[in-house]
Amino acid sequence: MIKQVIQSFFDKNKSIQDEEIYAVAVSGGPDSMALAHALLTTYSDKDIHILSIDHDLRPDSSVEIDAVEEWVKAYPNSIFKRFIWEGAKPETAIMEAARAARYDLMADYCVSQNIQHLFLGHHQDDQAETFLIRLAKGSGLDGLGAMASISSYQNQICFVRPLLDVTKEDILRYCKINDIQFSEDPSNENGEYLRPRLREAKTILEKEGLTSKRLSITARRLARARDALQNLSHEAYGEVIEVSDDDMLFLDAQCLAKWPEDIRLRVLKRALETLQPVENYSVRYDRLEDLHEAIWMSYDQDENMKRRSLGHCFFSYDNVKKIIKIEKGKK
Repeated sequence: MIKQVIQSFFDKNKSIQDEEIYAVAVSGGPDSMALAHALLTTYSDKDIHILSIDHDLRPDSSVEIDAVEEWVKAYPNSIFKRFIWEGAKPETAIMEAARAARYDLMADYCVSQNIQHLFLGHHQDDQAETFLIRLAKGSGLDGLGAMASISSYQNQICFVRPLLDVTKEDILRYCKINDIQFSEDPSNENGEYLRPRLREAKTILEKEGLTSKRLSITARRLARARDALQNLSHEAYGEVIEVSDDDMLFLDAQCLAKWPEDIRLRVLKRALETLQPVENYSVRYDRLEDLHEAIWMSYDQDENMKRRSLGHCFFSYDNVKKIIKIEKGKK
């Protein structure tokens, strides 16, 4: 099944299929090992770089990476590369920091090797967990759209996730049928982390109809709505921007007022990120909503709004000129 899913993905993305070199993130777990196996055995004419990260968080972490290197030796078209997350580790949010570190390490390598697409083994159950995590954190529509099958990473490379409609059960079955060896990360059973706790609640959620498939479908529908709103916000941005340079831009408030609230919020966010591009973070949405409310309260009451800061930028509203002014601050 997995090979058919990947072939179907490539049929829809011919430009990716035509490339001669790929990279695959391989932790040694069943998800990434199944993905690597499917790519290596189906596309033997490609050079496929197997990228494995030793996070150096457990005494035996290097042994697991040794195993990955040994397993992929059987494939003549594989090129193995090991990375180590060096330096001091944070005391809090360790899993988030580890994820950011491995993505940065792999992205830098891909750029150095002229690799445009890095394949990741995220599957349907991961998509469902991501949806629930973001829901618990109060994410808006954009966050609940969860993971995309193709997404840009820091404008350097693209992440490719062809298995988002494949269940963990299907992946384990594929590994068994094809005699694929893999290791299990003990952190997946550690109740100190959020994802393992969500997995423990899976049985209860499924009894209420919140299956991984249903959550994944919901995330896909929200992503579709997100993309439509993004397209509209790009149109609105083009209509309302008056003047723009590297340090300042002006928005026509009267023109912007004609658009729905969600579009206005997206225009403000885009204006902010035009002056202060973000990399590994985005402005908190509740703070953006507070700013939006202050601007339109001033607009409705026909009064100026004093400068307010957000995301290393300063926002003000001139009621006489009906202009929203955004100035770039210092980081």
